[in-house]
Amino acid sequence: MRWLGVVMVLLSVEAAAKCSNEWYGVAPEPGVELPPSAHVLVTLGGKHQDLTPKLEFVAGPQKIAATVVHTFDGMSQRLVLVKPASPLPPGTWELLLALPKESPPSRRFGPWKVKKEADSTPPSFVSAPSLGGTDWQEFGCGPGSTIDVKGVTANEPVFVEAALTVEGKTTTAVLNPAGDVVGLGHGMCSGAFQLNPGAKGTVVLTALDYAGNRGAASAPITFTAPGPTK
Repeated sequence: MRWLGVVMVLLSVEAAAKCSNEWYGVAPEPGVELPPSAHVLVTLGGKHQDLTPKLEFVAGPQKIAATVVHTFDGMSQRLVLVKPASPLPPGTWELLLALPKESPPSRRFGPWKVKKEADSTPPSFVSAPSLGGTDWQEFGCGPGSTIDVKGVTANEPVFVEAALTVEGKTTTAVLNPAGDVVGLGHGMCSGAFQLNPGAKGTVVLTALDYAGNRGAASAPITFTAPGPTK
């Protein structure tokens, strides 16, 4: 039992170290074909969650500033949806994140192939999104709270805008679904919404395609945030 306690402490220390590190994420995945008005979702995690990012689209010597469309501060992460200040010419483009006080002083995301044709058609969900599973788990550095909404498949690749209302207050995030599921909760170290166990609320989902076109909003979906079981 003594060794088990030591192992658990070491695992907790390792998990805490991972939770305090910085990380980056980007959607859509590299190689995806994008329209000239490409919308890209960047995740800044750990110590970079408080970063005000300087981002620009680059293709060789070409540079076009990135305009912030939406920012959401979740649990230990910042989600930043950006688009180019002017339409991207056809070609292979990357997104450059400047970090002048870091080493290396920049990060590159992508590349993506930008097509010539513009897209003005709103996306739509194939079926009505509905509440999936909810779960609560205790981990080394804290709990994980899972609140999944399923059925978020659209007629084209999309991000999902989630407008979540709890106790009369609405908070909106743009999230990247995993398959046909969008997660509203969080893991041990980070995630979208951090809700008190037992909190009751609703969420309305809207599909947002990579060109920035908005689909019709879903009906409100009711949920109860999970908590520890006795």
